Amino acid sequence: MQFIDNLYFIKYQIIDKENNKATFGIRFNAENVIYKAHFPSKPVTPGVCLIQIAQELLARCTGVFCNLKKVKNIKFTTLLDPITSPEIAVNLNGIVATNKDEHKVSVVFKKDEIIFSKMSLIFNTVS
Repeated sequence: MQFIDNLYFIKYQIIDKENNKATFGIRFNAENVIYKAHFPSKPVTPGVCLIQIAQELLARCTGVFCNLKKVKNIKFTTLLDPITSPEIAVNLNGIVATNKDEHKVSVVFKKDEIIFSKMSLIFNTVS
């Protein structure tokens, strides 16, 4: 199941392949069934959903599906509540494949000065 146009919607995108980065503005759907389960009275975006969002946004940058190969590092610094922070920015660095169709991507989920999560992920391009 893809989360795009379901759990979240893209408000804007800036893809800069020359500088190997992209920025997306996304809006969460607080009525999504995931939030009803995690947690009904105080919804929080699950970390695994953030990883999939990163994967989907990278695929949007590359035009092809990318598989998660390895999680190098993840920090969750602030809970991401879709009601109090419905719109955030997602910054990706490393959108251009290095060797063997591998993407070493750093991802930051943030709103203004608030950082919700930082990730270092490695993806493989699927042909």
